[in-house]
Amino acid sequence: MICRLLFNRFTVTTNITVDNGATWNNAPLSPSSQTFSYTYNSPYYVDTVEYPSFIANPANNGHRFRIRVGTSLTNLSNNSCASYNTTDVITLGLNASCDVLPARFIRLNSSLINRYASLVWDVTDEQPNTSYIIERSENGMQFKEAGKINGALQSRYVWNDSVAAQQRTYYRVKMITGGAVKYSKVVVVSQKGYELDMQVFNNPFHERILIDFASDKQRPVTIQLIDMTGRIRLERKQLLAAGINTVQLELTDIESSGLYILQVLYEGKSIQKKLIGN
Repeated sequence: MICRLLFNRFTVTTNITVDNGATWNNAPLSPSSQTFSYTYNSPYYVDTVEYPSFIANPANNGHRFRIRVGTSLTNLSNNSCASYNTTDVITLGLNASCDVLPARFIRLNSSLINRYASLVWDVTDEQPNTSYIIERSENGMQFKEAGKINGALQSRYVWNDSVAAQQRTYYRVKMITGGAVKYSKVVVVSQKGYELDMQVFNNPFHERILIDFASDKQRPVTIQLIDMTGRIRLERKQLLAAGINTVQLELTDIESSGLYILQVLYEGKSIQKKLIGN
């Protein structure tokens, strides 16, 4: 879900209702609140709220999801201070006769090459007669078909857009086998011309952090995990290749509960992302 706000300091939680809106509770796969660093896109501050993927069944039919925001944890739990949009609600609709696809997306990576997006996705347990529809969006909400690839019973696919990306362009991949459909996560590319970008797959995290780096060239970086006291809990030097790099940080010897800053240092610059450990 894309969150657009007039202020840049908000705490977010995902709610679920199983009784047609009579009561709302924290969603079970994301019960904790999340704090984001919003990107300013006039006149709003924008960020993406992700709910962990899960395989639904007919018992989930009619369940509804929404995001609830507040300026602090205290305000988030106060009905007079927290806010939500009653129209932007996701409702699950499942047919008891529908089959669940055994195939699944492992990951979807994106990069920008000479103003054109390049997507790479990995799948497992692909079935015969599968096809992939690549969908594009300029706002992260309304998607249109941008391309198609017929499955070849392989584990990795690559697709290059023939249309130059806008300032921010969103993509997702729809897997179709027979009448069954499954979607990948949404990725975004930016026309601002990045040198280095990173995406964390598991936030909140536990015992390990899985990161995808997109680098415009080969470069050494220093990865640091910093707690709220400013102490560096982990530091790792990594040589990134041009393109997409997947890095896994093992944290088995670190008490990971709490808020952290993931910082990447390179060429006298840095990029940061707030993380939650649990």
